[in-house]
Amino acid sequence: ITCRDWSSDVCSSDLNKILAALSEKKALSIKNAYSAKQRRISDLEQIALVYSSESPSKLIDIIGNTGTYSLDDLAVIYKGLGAQKAGEVLAKSSDEGFVFDLVAKMKANELLEQGRDLITPDILKSLKIYREFDDNVGELIDVYAKMDINRVVSIVKNMMLNASPSQIYELDNGQIISISDEDLILEILTSFPRDKIAAILSSLDQTLSSELTRKLALPKQ
Repeated sequence: ITCRDWSSDVCSSDLNKILAALSEKKALSIKNAYSAKQRRISDLEQIALVYSSESPSKLIDIIGNTGTYSLDDLAVIYKGLGAQKAGEVLAKSSDEGFVFDLVAKMKANELLEQGRDLITPDILKSLKIYREFDDNVGELIDVYAKMDINRVVSIVKNMMLNASPSQIYELDNGQIISISDEDLILEILTSFPRDKIAAILSSLDQTLSSELTRKLALPKQ
């Protein structure tokens, strides 16, 4: 039984036909199980709303495996996050088996409930975009870690003052993914030890230093 609304005409008609053919006890058992499932889905959708404000790096530890939630629960949570955020979180995962199983479960749910799957293609596109971004950041972190601090300061200053236009990607559902030079710099800086970040900030002029300090302090979403 996949209808989300018992009151819908089609769903109500189908359910009544099914339940009428069963014993009263069996019909009541099915109704109770269905109601419990719907309450669980509503709870998970609320959890997804809370998680939507958390950083992908934090979320991957919570919902990047089946330690806390079942695969069925995670399929609901990731759908609630939306394709963009879901892909951004999954891009942090190194467990390809988990990602495959989750996407397959979400696709099966969509086909069963909606008759077509519109969300998993966008999730996979988002995942690819953010995974390529993370890979680029990782490579640059390795390069910058070997650079003289003054050279790093010069690069940071140049990228902040002469930023290239943001890279814009559009998902099929209309959501926009925007990745800027500033995003790149912030990701790189947050990977450095605190003393190195402090040295870089102290070498910038007050305006840039204050701006970067503020942005580094903001919670990532």
